Amino acid sequence: VAEVYQTKALERATQASGRNGMLTSRPTVVEAASQVVAGTNYFVKLRLASGEYVHARIYDHFGSVTLTAVQVAKSEADPLKYF
Repeated sequence: VAEVYQTKALERATQASGRNGMLTSRPTVVEAASQVVAGTNYFVKLRLASGEYVHARIYDHFGSVTLTAVQVAKSEADPLKYF
């Protein structure tokens, strides 16, 4: 997974969680998937330093990257799928 996607996922996860101190170090990408649309959707499962997991959806419209959704309070066992 490209660095830009991990960075955007991290930023959005922080905003979505409402806990600014949640991310004390860079998350680890556990799993990633993609879906080709009019561009590409990337789905990323991130493990945070706290042991929590988040899922992020990132849309890349031919170089214009937008983090479109984040799901917080996920577990390691939660499957990474379209959301």
